[in-house]
Amino acid sequence: MKDIEIHWTALAVMGVVLASFPQILPPYYLTFISYLLIYSIIGLSVNLLLRNAGLVSIGHAAFFTVGAYTVAALNVYMGVFSVDLLILAGLIASAAASLLIGSVSCRHTRLYFAILTVSLAEVIHVILHWVYGASGLALPLVVSDEKTTLLWISFSRTSRLDFLRNGYYYYILGCFLASAAFLYLVQRSPLSITLNASKQNEERLISMGTDIYRLRTISFTISGTLTGLAGALWTPLSGLVDPHMIHWDISIQYLAYAVVGGSSFLGPVLGAFIVNASMEVFTIYTLQWRFLLGLFLVCIVLLLKGGISDMLVRIYTSQAKPSASKSLVS
Repeated sequence: MKDIEIHWTALAVMGVVLASFPQILPPYYLTFISYLLIYSIIGLSVNLLLRNAGLVSIGHAAFFTVGAYTVAALNVYMGVFSVDLLILAGLIASAAASLLIGSVSCRHTRLYFAILTVSLAEVIHVILHWVYGASGLALPLVVSDEKTTLLWISFSRTSRLDFLRNGYYYYILGCFLASAAFLYLVQRSPLSITLNASKQNEERLISMGTDIYRLRTISFTISGTLTGLAGALWTPLSGLVDPHMIHWDISIQYLAYAVVGGSSFLGPVLGAFIVNASMEVFTIYTLQWRFLLGLFLVCIVLLLKGGISDMLVRIYTSQAKPSASKSLVS
């Protein structure tokens, strides 16, 4: 019970603190935090598969891209300027894509699962490149004369920064908190418990009549759908989509959020911050930022077993034990 209360309290405190940022942060940092919230949704979604089902997806960038391109295509070609409808459409499209890919990939595990996810993602990459071209799409959303609406509030002929500060940041924050709360409930559900058990003895569960394939597909669909939600949220913020978003190295970056952050529930949020903050810092000082980022991530993986959040938990428990023993002696 105490663990549950800690997680809900942490989410509530995080929400209150983050809600104050538009009033105090300059534009650059507010934009960075907005992207960070979106990437945190991805990290939490990937973590659902990685920690609970033991599945390593190298194709999750496909769902992010499907959500992003759905928003862009509807805005550019269909003239949809309701952000709420665009996000909903991106969510539905990514749910369909994740269900389709999951129904094929989840019949296998480990290496075969990873190869299937990256291969099917490449199929989507080729289709998007063929239909929309190599340059992607630029959105007229917000900056055009058309009436852009967000939760029935009108935004038009305004900068993306004003749109972000005056409403869209809170929209992203709400989606992040809702996604985190939902995934936490999923993590404590029978679905997650059964998937954790399947990592230890899958054959025994199958012999008991448990449909592991169905459970994996459900978990994969949830993970892919929320990753697509992140892509849909990302598009109005960036104003541009391109085929590189689906590349396999982007999926590896998403996995890094979960691995670097650690096995705790909110670990991927910390991992997303560390990975993206490191990228920002390294790009300022050198063109070889990928080399430095790679070395940095290798050091974390090799030196901090279980990720950064696990290290923080170990430090906390090691300090708590001496204080508890002192109180018993006194």
